[in-house]
Amino acid sequence: MSLAFCVGVWWRHRERASPFLVTAGFVALQMVTMGTMGGSAWLGSLLRLLGTLPSATLVAAGFAVGALTSWTGWNAGKRKSVVGGAVPVAA
Repeated sequence: MSLAFCVGVWWRHRERASPFLVTAGFVALQMVTMGTMGGSAWLGSLLRLLGTLPSATLVAAGFAVGALTSWTGWNAGKRKSVVGGAVPVAA
């Protein structure tokens, strides 16, 4: 349902909904991965290892990744766009 939602939002608002298309790609990748590798021994071992980690460690790692992503996006939004491919030249 999340995949259908993301694609539906993107379909209706294509100019401004690129993040929904990226999310749909990650959801589809997860669906394919778990569908084809759900019985994989190494994936099961990795998931069990993640299950033994303290919750605070996983929360801190998630917070750090989210903060880095937000900071990167914030700085990318501050860049000035160059119209027509021209490069500004210092006087």
